[in-house]
Amino acid sequence: RIRSAYYIQIYLIFTLYWASLFESFSLEILATGIAVSAISVYLSEKHVIHGTYYDLYNFNILHLTLYFLVLLKEIYLSSFSVMISVISGKAEISVISIPTEISDDFRLSILANSITLTPGTITMDMKKGSLTVLWLNPQNDDPLIAGEIIKGRLERMLKEGNDE
Repeated sequence: RIRSAYYIQIYLIFTLYWASLFESFSLEILATGIAVSAISVYLSEKHVIHGTYYDLYNFNILHLTLYFLVLLKEIYLSSFSVMISVISGKAEISVISIPTEISDDFRLSILANSITLTPGTITMDMKKGSLTVLWLNPQNDDPLIAGEIIKGRLERMLKEGNDE
């Protein structure tokens, strides 16, 4: 029963992505999206990942939606800081290695990409236990404090999502 609910979530996400590519949420596009999603999941599990999405990428759609909203907020707030730096012409850059408590490669990739999506930061390298980040206008050079500033709530949400 849990696996069925999980796959319904996967199909929903893939179908929404499909519809967004067509910029249409018509019944025909949604029906096609569901069919393409089911076929894609079946074929990729059988021929690409040789396992199941359920075993590899466990997530909850409500938690994923909340994460997305928090990420949008972080992107939005960070963009103001970057705009001020660009307009004023006062910008410094720093490269810092920050620790992370996320060991799962899938979630670590999400965190690294989320940091890169946030204006003013770019993840340059990803290793177990740390991320190397290019940081515009660094606020602190201590890796622990800088890590909390850069990844703070996003990392905590990804760790919470791992406990499900």
